[in-house]
Amino acid sequence: MTVGAPEPLMQVEFYDGQGLAGRCDFVLGDVALEFDGKVKYDDEAMRGGRAPSAVIRAEKMRERRVLRTGGVRAIGRCDSDDVALLAPLASTLRDMGVPLLPRHNARMWARRQK
Repeated sequence: MTVGAPEPLMQVEFYDGQGLAGRCDFVLGDVALEFDGKVKYDDEAMRGGRAPSAVIRAEKMRERRVLRTGGVRAIGRCDSDDVALLAPLASTLRDMGVPLLPRHNARMWARRQK
């Protein structure tokens, strides 16, 4: 990730006593990051005919199951705007306790100031 985060594992599956609890888009140590596109909620075909509220409810239930597996301690969410702007993505990762390395140009700037 260009925000200085460790390299994530992608599409990680978590299992519980009932089987597949869920799959997370990115896993960085003990936290997961889900990439949510608006189409997931806006496009009727993507929702499988369900109302957006039903999609959100199912998402919350899946998230609870994933957390209960103990494979991750937190799940954060981002969308395309967060990734394009980077600062919101970095904030989300920091809030979840993911250590971020300083950006290369920030380190260079600090050296120039000495």
